[in-house]
Amino acid sequence: MEYVCIYNRCSTEEESQVNALQIQAEESRELVNSKQDWLLVKQYVEAQSGTSCKKRTEYLRMLDDIENHMYTIVVIKSVDRLARNTKDWYLFLDCIMRNKVKLFLYLEQKFYTPDDSLSIGIKAILAEEFSRELSKKIKNSHKRRREKCSDYNITCEMFGWNKIGQNRYEINEKEAEAYRQGFELAEKGYGFRRISNYMYEKGVRNRKNGKISDVQWRKMLRSKRACGTMVLHCTEKDFETGKRYVVPIKERIVIENALPPIVSREYQERVLKVLDERAKRTNICKEHPNNIGRYPFSGKIVCMKCGAPFYRCKIKKDGKTEIEWKCKTTKNEGIKKNDSVKGCVNIRINEKELYQYLQQVCEQKACVFPQNEEIIKRILELMKKVWEQDEKEKTKEKLEGQYVRLKAQKDKLFEKLLEGVIGDDDFLFYRKKTDEQMHNIKEQIERIKIECKEDSIEDKYDKLKKFLQEEFVLNEAKMKEILKNIRRISVYPDGKKDVDFYELL
Repeated sequence: MEYVCIYNRCSTEEESQVNALQIQAEESRELVNSKQDWLLVKQYVEAQSGTSCKKRTEYLRMLDDIENHMYTIVVIKSVDRLARNTKDWYLFLDCIMRNKVKLFLYLEQKFYTPDDSLSIGIKAILAEEFSRELSKKIKNSHKRRREKCSDYNITCEMFGWNKIGQNRYEINEKEAEAYRQGFELAEKGYGFRRISNYMYEKGVRNRKNGKISDVQWRKMLRSKRACGTMVLHCTEKDFETGKRYVVPIKERIVIENALPPIVSREYQERVLKVLDERAKRTNICKEHPNNIGRYPFSGKIVCMKCGAPFYRCKIKKDGKTEIEWKCKTTKNEGIKKNDSVKGCVNIRINEKELYQYLQQVCEQKACVFPQNEEIIKRILELMKKVWEQDEKEKTKEKLEGQYVRLKAQKDKLFEKLLEGVIGDDDFLFYRKKTDEQMHNIKEQIERIKIECKEDSIEDKYDKLKKFLQEEFVLNEAKMKEILKNIRRISVYPDGKKDVDFYELL
């Protein structure tokens, strides 16, 4: 008995028939069912471009199943249905050869053999060349649309609007009200993160029932679509590298009055001025004492040999991990040799030793350390706020979002069954799998609800207080406070260090 899987793919950009993928799926299924001793185990169907496998979830799932020895035969229509990328084609061949899986091309009614490697390899190259030409045509189309400002096609879902036809949208009043409230909060001086948290507490959710992040609010409030203008073709994919790059502003497609406006242009510009002013005030200058970076010493230590900053790195010493700081030039180019132009000869600094050195300097300069009680109080207040938000709540929100998405997938699965894209057996298999996932997520949500009730913030508060009272913790906290008032620590190759303060505490 041969255990068979089918892979069907087409890209809607290149298929003239609306139901091309459905026809391809039916054809391949009929062929497998007509063969004696062939058992159809699974069918993978997706509408994605074949130039890359990154977004082809069904294709990647099939590769995993092949690696798990689920099939003995893979059925495809032709090489270009599997991949339009020569590299991906040969990686696929390597996968099936290692797992002793046969490949059947039903358009040619034959199995792939090593003798076909040259001819099919050429077909893969031609398929890739076709995709390259298609990419050029699409870019040319964008150029024509930009020049004529016509024949555009808005396809994306947008918070605040409902799509009612091709390039036709109407305002979603509930979402638009939340959108306007976001503008009002920004005008009052709220930051994007504060807007995100405030709106979430008010029950505002994105279309996946999740939180609208601060990054999304920034994009929404600054986007011209808020006042009805659509800007298309902002990014473009490079066919050779597979990476996206930002299209210059002059080359983008700008469509005025493409959407019913949620706010007026004048009002948006007024709010944007407030946001820009706020950005200027909160954009901490590098010379500001509170700009300590990701780590306390980030941006503070400077090499006096080459002028580069020192970078944090971990090293293994006597089986233990220690933190050291070394010159960026040394880190990237190595230690400079006699005749070499590259590299630097400055020393490494152990972080613990640097803390001790700074403590001595501060004592000599008569710097006053913050009191232990003051530091403990400050940290406890901060941690209490964090606990009140609670990490478990965030986990619960993610799980609730996953549950909603699985429910939507279940509905789509039923639609595929009605359309004939999948058969009864596949429908039952995937539905059972989805039901199990939904059941597991529901159990996790209920468990988190119980744990949230059991956990006491007061208990956590007492434990943290005891931990903070330990001497080494307080010493490190003190040094972080002192570092806020250090502009620069200059390091010389002979080990000498100079500390430049903003002001003495």
